[in-house]
Amino acid sequence: MDTPKLKSKSKILSENTDVITFKGLNRMPHIEKGELRSMVNVCSDYPTCISPRPPRYLYNWLYNPNKDACNMIALSNGKFCWTIGSTFFYDGIGFPSTVINGTKSMCEFGNYVLIFPDKKYFDINSETINSLGSGTYPAAGSCPDIKWACVFNNRVWGVGGNGVYGSKFKDPFTWTKFSNPVEESDSIYFEIDKTYGELTGIKPLENHMVFTTSTTVFELYGNKPTNYIPRLVTNSSGCISHKSMAEIDGRVFMLDRKGISVYGGSFPQPISLQLQEKVENYPGVGIAFNHKYYINFSSSANNQPTYPLYVYDTLLGYWYQEDSNLRIFDFCVSNNALYALTTNSIMKLSGNSDYDETVAWQVETDRFTEQYLGMKATSKIKIEVELESGSDMSVFIKTDGSNYRPLGTDTQSGYHYFTTYEIPRHAFWFQLKLAGNGKCKVYSIIREIIVKSDIE
Repeated sequence: MDTPKLKSKSKILSENTDVITFKGLNRMPHIEKGELRSMVNVCSDYPTCISPRPPRYLYNWLYNPNKDACNMIALSNGKFCWTIGSTFFYDGIGFPSTVINGTKSMCEFGNYVLIFPDKKYFDINSETINSLGSGTYPAAGSCPDIKWACVFNNRVWGVGGNGVYGSKFKDPFTWTKFSNPVEESDSIYFEIDKTYGELTGIKPLENHMVFTTSTTVFELYGNKPTNYIPRLVTNSSGCISHKSMAEIDGRVFMLDRKGISVYGGSFPQPISLQLQEKVENYPGVGIAFNHKYYINFSSSANNQPTYPLYVYDTLLGYWYQEDSNLRIFDFCVSNNALYALTTNSIMKLSGNSDYDETVAWQVETDRFTEQYLGMKATSKIKIEVELESGSDMSVFIKTDGSNYRPLGTDTQSGYHYFTTYEIPRHAFWFQLKLAGNGKCKVYSIIREIIVKSDIE
């Protein structure tokens, strides 16, 4: 049998190209081709591309020196209500000492804004704040102890303790109309078993309601007081934050004890394993906007408390990180734009293409390894990119656990390829980091690979 002969010069067997387009964020040990190990200030507006999030606009600066609790709601008239500490604001006008300092659940019903758990309402027409009921529930004319509320089918619905409450039909002020025999316009009240724990959230879902404890999900169907019957769906997974609940295309996204899950009528499915985040005590807030789920919560990454802003694109099924540390107390949508209430400002997060914020963005790829028994090497890397005038992109590389070192900076505007030849030849793996400033689209990374052999 002939044996292979070693030659002094290697033979090129093939020259290949590996084109990598981009998916979302994934911090799991093994990830798919095109997924990114880390990212900051990146969005999914251009699928399969890397692009920075939209510029932000400071809508209103808030005076909050004590960093008190903040809450916000957008109204149908295009104006905003918010609270800072014990002050209620309508369209920028403050009403001091009218609410209790703490987390609120506010909902709009007609010309009124209902404020819970304070049991108050704001009259939009007269611009006055009034009490919602008097006495102890269920005494006539009283209001129950509601912590979280929403509007559904011409009633205000609320949960508090282990009670579920519905106002009189088309009347947000009446919670104790219990007729005998029962009338269709009557108020509604029932309890869940206390062993399930305190109710933590309530949300309309298509033609019914979903309400939760930290470990359970209930559904509530019906159209009049006599046929509203709660149905326990699961007692092993629930929601820990009412403000994290958001409905998108017949599914409710929410924060649970392990991360983020989505409920579509059966068992809530976890969707945040890729983030590898541990949810802390900060309850978290979320919202649905343009088929995306925005969620902000307290993270303990690197033993330092931070408040990342993650966005789940429901059409793509990928996560993106639009901020690494931005504490948000509330979200709302007004005139097809997304707003966030932070400790000291109301920020417009979307629809800001004309604003002049220069967004600094960054991503890290997965490790590139050469899984071949012979000789295989990357001869050069081309980055397919489109930079707007004044934007830039820098490329960094690290190998086998070393620190990143720069490969170059690209400032050429327009669509083009940025090419680098400084690729290590004797490393087991290498990893790339792209960082830039300003508007751009990174379409792909193209590796040109040479496969050689020493055997004739």
